[in-house]
Amino acid sequence: MLQNEQGNIQKIEVQQKLYLAYAQAAERYVRKPTIYNWEKKEKAFETYNATIIRFKKNTD
Repeated sequence: MLQNEQGNIQKIEVQQKLYLAYAQAAERYVRKPTIYNWEKKEKAFETYNATIIRFKKNTD
């Protein structure tokens, strides 16, 4: 009976480790596209501002 309980404890520990690894991987996956999208938006905003400044200089 003691071996059976130890086997169950080991299974739970493995399940917890796998769940933690999955949660960390999911967090990295979710965070990466968000940062990438934010950088793209920021770059687009900078390009937009630069275009406006260039347009104003050309029309003055």
